[in-house]
Amino acid sequence: MQMNMLDKADQYEKERRTQSAELVKISALLKGQRSQQETIQLAIKSLNLSLSALKRTKEIVEEMIRRHLGWLVLWGGVFGGLIGLAVQLIERWQA
Repeated sequence: MQMNMLDKADQYEKERRTQSAELVKISALLKGQRSQQETIQLAIKSLNLSLSALKRTKEIVEEMIRRHLGWLVLWGGVFGGLIGLAVQLIERWQA
C-alpha cells in the first residue's frame, strides 16, 4: 500500500515537473514579441496546465483521505451511534 502511494507520488512529481517546464516555456514565449492571438493561445494553454495540476492535486488528496482517514469516518459513525443509543437509554430510564 505504501509502495503504491510512493509510486503515485513519483508519478505526480514527474507530472508536476513536466507542467512546470511547460509553464516556463510559455512564460518565455509570452515575454517575446508575439501577436495578440498567439499571446491569448499561450495564456489559454497555461491556464489549462494549471487546471490539470489542480485536478491532479485534488485527486491525490481525495485518495489519501479515503485511504488514511476512512477509519475515522467508520469509527466516528460507530461511536456516534453508541453515544446516541446510550443517551436515549438514559433519557428513557430517567423518565
